[in-house]
Amino acid sequence: MLRVILLAVTTDGRKDCIEQTIPSLLEHVSGIDGPRLIFDDSGDRVYRKWLRERFGPDGFKVIWHADHRLGQGQALARTWAYLGSDELDAHPWVFWAEDDFVFERGIDLAEMRDVLSCRPRLLQMALLRQPWFPGEVKAGGIVERDPDEYEKVSHGGRQWLQHRLWFTLNPNLFFRGLCAVYDRPSGRRHEWEFSRQLCEDEAVRFGIWGDGDGSAPWVKHIGETRVGTGY
Repeated sequence: MLRVILLAVTTDGRKDCIEQTIPSLLEHVSGIDGPRLIFDDSGDRVYRKWLRERFGPDGFKVIWHADHRLGQGQALARTWAYLGSDELDAHPWVFWAEDDFVFERGIDLAEMRDVLSCRPRLLQMALLRQPWFPGEVKAGGIVERDPDEYEKVSHGGRQWLQHRLWFTLNPNLFFRGLCAVYDRPSGRRHEWEFSRQLCEDEAVRFGIWGDGDGSAPWVKHIGETRVGTGY
């Protein structure tokens, strides 16, 4: 049986956050039928053991790339390479989540996948969070900060926003083949550099699920600070 959507959760040692993230994800997100993977960059064997004991019964496998903390850029680059490996060929889609988000509403990944499947240059479908950074808070939301950068799209009763600003690490669904085709930069500006690399194709777009009116985020960011380096 083909198991289409795998789950990748990244963590750097914040037990208090991931104890909220994973239960809320399992409660509100439907459509994950592939492997459930936790990528741990804590460098802490005790934390890693706790992850296996806490989430192993829910079907999660814990993966780490080194016995010491790498920092976000390097850890992300190695996680990306792992996701692009032949070992995961049976799972064409990745639902990505970091360990500091709480899922607040029901999310059907099959609907998001159907939209992306018909639009090969729409490279991801992300879930809107609340305004977090100062510019977003001042403007009243992520979309409100740069309103002219977004296009509203609807098809078959589904609605989303399209833009060319960035490939986000907020919770999102994307085609796993990206991991095999594109390498992830590992420096401090890795998210910006990777987004600009993708946007060399003028047809590329990134999506935000929903009508984009900013009134109802799908997820809530809860991580005040990170415990690692390079984040």
